[in-house]
Amino acid sequence: MMGADPLRLNRRRSLALLGAVPAAALGAGFGTPRVDPVGALPPLDLSRYEPSFVEDFDGPLDVTAWGPSRWIAHTPWNGDFGAARFTDPGPGQAWSLEGGVLSITARQNGPQGGWTSALLSSSDRAGQGFRQALGYFEARMRFPLARGVWPAFWLMATHPNGPRVEVDVVEFYGRNTAQYRSVVHLWPNHSGVAKQGAGHGTPYVAPYRPDDFNLYGAEVGVDTITMYFNRQPVWRTPAPVDMRSQPLTLLVNLAIEAGAAPGEHRLHVDHVRAWALR
Repeated sequence: MMGADPLRLNRRRSLALLGAVPAAALGAGFGTPRVDPVGALPPLDLSRYEPSFVEDFDGPLDVTAWGPSRWIAHTPWNGDFGAARFTDPGPGQAWSLEGGVLSITARQNGPQGGWTSALLSSSDRAGQGFRQALGYFEARMRFPLARGVWPAFWLMATHPNGPRVEVDVVEFYGRNTAQYRSVVHLWPNHSGVAKQGAGHGTPYVAPYRPDDFNLYGAEVGVDTITMYFNRQPVWRTPAPVDMRSQPLTLLVNLAIEAGAAPGEHRLHVDHVRAWALR
């Protein structure tokens, strides 16, 4: 594996190193959001869970453009977003596997050309594939450091009736490499409810760096969502709806913002995993 294993770093300093950045309301918010001090959040307890989805990128990747397959190469509801086109598998695809690591390469095709990159989604438009309403979800990733890169690991409720929850476990913006963002959205989905959101910034404090491998996780409960960095809690927010009604699709991508630095930029993903309650 490439990079140092963050689980072997000194965890006793983690909570001090990851001191909380205040949560910021985005839009209407979730009523009156409760912000728990980082030190008051319990550590992650995986003994309550069992693995439900394991992608370690050790063998051929089961991916098609739109399914059925383990992964599809676009968002199941709207295709692409950002300044890059997400490539289909085949000639010109923007990902590769090497040594148990997924590499996604964002590439600008000529000085005036458009960008290509890649996204993987664990369910398709028909709802086939992996979706899970509650549990712990995690990706081990390292990010490129360049203006305009926008890698993410996120969860989306793709098929419920009524409002849909989006959980952005990590969004890293190359224009601000000092931190990453975690955001929870509630999308109306023609229900008449107001769009809501709450977000949080987690700083990278030595010895942690965004261009080293780190674990980014979210524990989704019935009424709370807790974010973890290297399995240490960094933020908890009330869930906007009962999360038992929100089957979540896993997504990982390297998107590109307008005005990105030219050249090639690579996201590396060591694993994507989920755990369900026993």
